[in-house]
Amino acid sequence: MDQETVSILKELLLPPGGFILLLLIALLFIRGLFGKLLLTLTLIMFYLCSTPFVASNLMARLEQHIFITPEEITASNAQAIVVLGGDIYEEGPEYGGDTIKGKMLERARYAAWLHKRTNLPILASGGSNLPKVSSEAKLISQVLQEEFGSKVLATEDNSKTTWENAEFSSAILRSQGINKIALVTHAWHMPRAVRVFQQNQIEVVAAPTIFSRGKLSMNSSELRDWLPSSEALDDSRMALHEHIGMIWYQIKTAFGI
Repeated sequence: MDQETVSILKELLLPPGGFILLLLIALLFIRGLFGKLLLTLTLIMFYLCSTPFVASNLMARLEQHIFITPEEITASNAQAIVVLGGDIYEEGPEYGGDTIKGKMLERARYAAWLHKRTNLPILASGGSNLPKVSSEAKLISQVLQEEFGSKVLATEDNSKTTWENAEFSSAILRSQGINKIALVTHAWHMPRAVRVFQQNQIEVVAAPTIFSRGKLSMNSSELRDWLPSSEALDDSRMALHEHIGMIWYQIKTAFGI
């Protein structure tokens, strides 16, 4: 299955695309009991995924790795920092071209922060899904060196998924004699990333950044935690993406897909 097909399926399954698809199906059968039940269920799911309470709990279940200090990374004998790609800011006029933003900038900043305190070289990983746009790794490397003054060991420019991040980066790391890394990505993305790097025989020290806000308990919340918001819906989407991604990677591993 090619990456474009996977991207289309993700948009159809994850919020809000999944809810829109369910609503369309419900409307086709709206005269019957099935259509009415599906419409009601879809609206309930849409509301719940839009609440900070549900979104925070979905996120919290992914944040299995706690923060780690630079001293702990040094003591772990990690040989390099690997930072994974994220969002590209295309043709930013104020920067004179493509650069990084959002999740990728947050990850790059933390990688630079750790580099400054551990002196470990950095490998940036991430290709590009867009024509005529530099790879995520190249843009991360540019920002790390020019804006943060960090030392970049290498870039991995061909990956388009977390699975490929690990596969392609691991080959570069082994060629450099590196078998243990401090892995930088978002806390909610870390479980899936750690697993695939370990499957590629790379020992991983998890160095997560940007933990979800709130960490609401399933047994405690306030009224505002049940008020819908677009930010909560986005968090739910990311969390569901990760949960589905981990299941998919387990299937890929089990059946060698």
